[in-house]
Amino acid sequence: MRKILFLILIVGQNCLSQSTVIVEDVELPVVLKLKIDDFKTKLVLNGSGVRTKFFISLYVEALYLKEKSTDATAILDSHDPMAVRLHLTSALVTNKKIIDAITNGIKKTCSVNCAAAQLKMDQMIAFFKNELKPNDYIDLIYNPDSDAIIVNLNNTTIGQVQGFDFKRALFGIWLEEKPINKALKNRLLGL
Repeated sequence: MRKILFLILIVGQNCLSQSTVIVEDVELPVVLKLKIDDFKTKLVLNGSGVRTKFFISLYVEALYLKEKSTDATAILDSHDPMAVRLHLTSALVTNKKIIDAITNGIKKTCSVNCAAAQLKMDQMIAFFKNELKPNDYIDLIYNPDSDAIIVNLNNTTIGQVQGFDFKRALFGIWLEEKPINKALKNRLLGL
């Protein structure tokens, strides 16, 4: 009887673990199903990690792709659908701080057409009107059909920013050769 109960427990645990991954008490879907207007896609979890600063966990980040990849340059150059999820874990992450972090990240990692990327960043900043709080999550979704980054807050679309150049600069914050955090880059790449 114990063996049967043990097997049921193991099988049940495997079924649960196949649909979600837990990182720092944050549950991340292994498959991200997106339906935004006419844009529908399924993306797989490529990797995830925690962004910390001064030993404080700020957010859990997950990278979703059509197919898993460990090649950051190929991901940045790809015209396939992809998404980054930022799940906030700290009350220290305010609208201003997340905007500053993304803006500084683009400035630090941008290698081409940086002035245009900054203009598009300014456009994205306008979407964050409501104050962010712990357990909010931001999805930055690249839709190649419209060549736009779709910005979702807690599964609600709050805006779009056009351009592959902006997608590359935005995802480059975490995936460029000199990302904002090398350990986080490696985790997102599944390394």
